[in-house]
Amino acid sequence: MQYLPGANDFLMGCNYWSSEAGISMWNKWSLEAVEKDFAALKESGMNCVRLFPLWSDFQPVMSACGCNGKHVEFIMTDGSPLPENGLAHWGLSEVMMERFRKTADLALKYDLKLIVALLTGWMSGALFTPPALNGKNLFSDPDALYLETLFLRGFVSEMKDHPAIIAWEPGNECNCLSTCQDPVVSWNWMNLIVSTIKLADPSRPVYSGMHGSTIDQKSCWNQKILGELTDSLTTHPYPTFTKFCGKSALNTIPAVYHATAETLYYQGSGKPAFVEEIGSLGPEFIADERTEEYLRKVLYSAYAHGLGGVLWWCGFAFEKCSEQLPYRWIALERNLGALDADRKPLGAARAMKRFSDEIKQLPFDKLPARKVDCQIISTVYDKDSAWKAAYGSFILSTQAGFEADYCNIASRDALGESKFYLVPSISGFHVMPLAKYRMLLDAAKNGAAVCFTSGNGMLQPFCSEFGCRIDYTAQIPSKTVFTIDGYDDEFTVESPVTRHLLENGCEVHGRDVEGHPVLISRAYGKGKLIYLDLPVEYAAITSECRLYKIYRKIAELAGVNCPEKAPEIGITRHILPDGGEIKISINYADYDAGGLKADEVKIEKIF
Repeated sequence: MQYLPGANDFLMGCNYWSSEAGISMWNKWSLEAVEKDFAALKESGMNCVRLFPLWSDFQPVMSACGCNGKHVEFIMTDGSPLPENGLAHWGLSEVMMERFRKTADLALKYDLKLIVALLTGWMSGALFTPPALNGKNLFSDPDALYLETLFLRGFVSEMKDHPAIIAWEPGNECNCLSTCQDPVVSWNWMNLIVSTIKLADPSRPVYSGMHGSTIDQKSCWNQKILGELTDSLTTHPYPTFTKFCGKSALNTIPAVYHATAETLYYQGSGKPAFVEEIGSLGPEFIADERTEEYLRKVLYSAYAHGLGGVLWWCGFAFEKCSEQLPYRWIALERNLGALDADRKPLGAARAMKRFSDEIKQLPFDKLPARKVDCQIISTVYDKDSAWKAAYGSFILSTQAGFEADYCNIASRDALGESKFYLVPSISGFHVMPLAKYRMLLDAAKNGAAVCFTSGNGMLQPFCSEFGCRIDYTAQIPSKTVFTIDGYDDEFTVESPVTRHLLENGCEVHGRDVEGHPVLISRAYGKGKLIYLDLPVEYAAITSECRLYKIYRKIAELAGVNCPEKAPEIGITRHILPDGGEIKISINYADYDAGGLKADEVKIEKIF
């Protein structure tokens, strides 16, 4: 397993606000409450807390104005100017910084590692920024950039000596702080923030702290930007708020796959990624028993796939402070805790405790990396379609029985080493630059199997390489019924176009009911090209487990042996130095399947 930069263990924990005061914990300060909270979190098996110095509390700087409202100087809340020395030079409150240090001391006492989200101006649906910055664009306004830089230099310099802190972040979901229309602006801002943090503390990594990133390089905060500038990407995979997700109860197929799929997809940037925020939206959304089952499977799936950590949103429910902002605005923000406001464990805390106890009993200190059979290539087409294809490909590969990593080919100069590449549900006329397409063709010439599945995507050259001809393509959505060799099933997959292939030297492994080739392959140099003329990944985001057989056939053509198993069971294999292996089997379903009980996880050492 690859631990996150700065970490020496798999991180399991929560995002933390005080059980008694919530977001007002720094103003309504109670050291006793924080200590009781941390003791309860540790008792629940947690080893990590993501902590938020609320920007408006820690840098309460105001703008002093003269005639016609013209800014004259920045001042502290008592009216004094920013001095030459001390914390106030950075606009920081000495009282708040003392409280933060005491909180960090308690984290050290209870062996809770800290990830510090520095510029926490966005939280739970509301903005909390210094009064001096009201109404300003926080990504481009000169005053905003100045105060942000002061905050970071002062805060990080003051706290970098503390051993509880393992990583910094720009803040919490900073892409929500202001509007940003230009990816260059987002690169400039992120570069300023990360560089400032590292100038003050070169010894610690900086995680992104962002959510909702895409591979589209025309989008702000895209994965290439975050991968270039930070040391680890972060996912906040709430199925309800993520396109194509939330299509079942959270602890069932397919929703239970989401967190691992999205986080592996982010790793396609070339940097680590972990599940930094995840939650069930509380008992008003799903039963507490289902929440426990959901998080247990997410924890084991992240652990088996080497994702570095899982943090629940959030530590405690906020019944005791529900009348304050932002909780009085938004129903779903009030009751998301792993524990309730009286520190009684709920489903998420029970899952965390059970997982923590179980992995301590495993007969090895560190889980080796899983064996990966395939590299799934994300391409530059529409950002939503790219994620949909990636999500579907994770579902199908897991159900079929082969393990995959992801590669965002648009932002990478080279393919990762593999004998099997799969490019899912290609779309449009700009699938990938010609040079990247040639990289894949060259991989096939050198002995790899390269498979494309297609919606309305166009490759060129295509016919001469794949041994086929295109009869015609029409912009008419189609519903194709087809069979594939070796299976008695009839499959149905919808496509945004109608396209008919004609064989011209290829091998045909599947045909539609009219006899047109659907799944073809052709020897290519030392390797093989494979093509499925349907976007099967789009159809895979369903509770029905049938389409995995198509991926199993593709894997067979690629020379990958898939284990005989039920599709509900996900299997990862981890090779040990002595030649043995660890096999982790997870029943992702909420019913018995493949010899495993509902939600069961089985870990075996095989010699």
